[in-house]
Amino acid sequence: MKTLLSLALLLTFSPTIAQSEVPLIGPGVSQDTPAFQLAFDSRFKNATKADFKKMLTDQQISVEAWTSGINASGVEFICLGERHDNTFRKRISEQILSGLDFDTLMIEANQPETEKLAEEVAQGKETINHLGADFANILRAAKKRNPNLKLAGIEETKEQEHARRDAPQYQRDSSIAENLMNGYAPGNRQVAIYGALHCGNNSVSMSFQRPFYQHISKIVDADKRINALVVIDSDWNNKFSVYMTMLELSDKSFVIPDTAAVDPALYNFNWDLRQYFDNYKTIIFLTK
Repeated sequence: MKTLLSLALLLTFSPTIAQSEVPLIGPGVSQDTPAFQLAFDSRFKNATKADFKKMLTDQQISVEAWTSGINASGVEFICLGERHDNTFRKRISEQILSGLDFDTLMIEANQPETEKLAEEVAQGKETINHLGADFANILRAAKKRNPNLKLAGIEETKEQEHARRDAPQYQRDSSIAENLMNGYAPGNRQVAIYGALHCGNNSVSMSFQRPFYQHISKIVDADKRINALVVIDSDWNNKFSVYMTMLELSDKSFVIPDTAAVDPALYNFNWDLRQYFDNYKTIIFLTK
């Protein structure tokens, strides 16, 4: 009885855990509305803004410092999680690939599609559509920095897709992982540019056995692999960007190379932030 009474008093007199203190943000609520901003402000009451800002400031480095560090390291595999969007790819090409040394670019396409992309860029086509957005700048930037760059298409083949129809436990990401492992070259550095969900640590839902990044632990040691999430400041559906704006940290590009160094107590109050920090080793924030 004492326990129940104590709990009742706690709920009555502790505003920080009262339901009304943390308004929920529904999928239909625009980020431009006062209700949306109020929700974020209220959630920030559960974590000190100053502490969060200081932690992120202390843990961030420039994009140039990150790529230079990778170039001098023994990292062999980077899963670079993107969004299939022109702005994303433009900034990735200009700010990351222009300074990154690597041997093989692994693409979300099968091998014939990859060869076609390579042929089109070699012909000098200004824009090359791939998954709904221009991919030419990605290929040009990577090739300019790395003249001997190899392209590898590790997407699921039609044969693999048909084969797994009779094996429900075998998902698309399993096929991708198989293709990656078959073409993996120890001692070289390989960069895979894939949709961000594929590069995460955990499956987003039970219906998708993601990510393929988990599968490569069998062939690449933990200290030689990185799963990085790319986010940009103008992505309207990006909660990370909203928080960086509120913390006044959105004025320049930066990298948080090790998300494990960020105290979880500073972001655990928000499910969206947890998805960023808990699912990726590295977060790359790109501004104009």
